[in-house]
Amino acid sequence: MHLHGHHFQTESSRYPSDLWHDTRLMARVDRVPIRFVAGTPGRWLLHCHMIEHQISGMVSWIEVVA
Repeated sequence: MHLHGHHFQTESSRYPSDLWHDTRLMARVDRVPIRFVAGTPGRWLLHCHMIEHQISGMVSWIEVVA
């Protein structure tokens, strides 16, 4: 999954917790909590990089308000 406009951290055995990401490799059944500073107002796209998944609905927006 890829988050536009922000970087985030995750807690997992795959990556160190202090590493910042804008994309996270996930399996179909994964649920991965993220933490990020929502410091840039606007609408930001959150989507899968696999175009077939985007077409089937694996795409959304987050909105950061000031």
